[in-house]
Amino acid sequence: MGPGQHRLYDTASMVCFVGLIGLPIWFAVCALGPKLGLAEGNYALERLTLFWGVILAGFFLVTGLAALTLLIVYRRSSRELPPGSWVPVCGQTVAAIAFTVSLTAAFIYNAQPAVTEVTTDGQDPPAFTEALTLRRGVKANTLDFADGYRPEAVIEPVRFTAPPDAVFDALLETARDRRWRVGSVSRRRGMVELTIESFWYAQTDDIVIRLSTTEAGEALLDYRAAARTGSRDGGRNARRLTVIEREIRDRLD
Repeated sequence: MGPGQHRLYDTASMVCFVGLIGLPIWFAVCALGPKLGLAEGNYALERLTLFWGVILAGFFLVTGLAALTLLIVYRRSSRELPPGSWVPVCGQTVAAIAFTVSLTAAFIYNAQPAVTEVTTDGQDPPAFTEALTLRRGVKANTLDFADGYRPEAVIEPVRFTAPPDAVFDALLETARDRRWRVGSVSRRRGMVELTIESFWYAQTDDIVIRLSTTEAGEALLDYRAAARTGSRDGGRNARRLTVIEREIRDRLD
């Protein structure tokens, strides 16, 4: 390896070291920073992680490939590895993992419908109380019912053979055990409001659940969930209804 190639290898190796240390810090700050008030949650997810995170990881990945190529050239010419040869190897490994995970997450996230609110009743969705609407703040996403729901924002309601009162109690137990914030509650109307903040990225969703009795005497659970910020909820609010249903059924059994 000539002097020029050696300097190029040293530069690439230093960049790999920066990626080795910097990439884990970058993604950790993006994921946990919103909890500490360092950034808004959806901005940290959509922009800093799924956009800039992919670009940064790709840059360090390419740099790592260049460093490994020069390392092979060095090994063939000198029959030995230079000091610190572990840096480009470890840096390349970290960059490859970060790039693969962040790119896959970006594809999965953007493959979800671009909706921020879902409901089980597109004609007469459960209504949020004025107190919760005010608590969302002026910068929150607008609630979509005024403009009607797109088909992909309407999901199936949940039916239980148990009476509504039993389902109501099981729902409150679930909220208590999972430490979700409980807002307005009305047993007479079968209404429960919840606010849930995720650990990663501190994404906040407001939920209202309405329980009613069917003609067969079963409980019908209608659900409406709205992400406070972001261009889409990534499907988490639709998935959360499945979690709530499973928790309630476990408590009713």
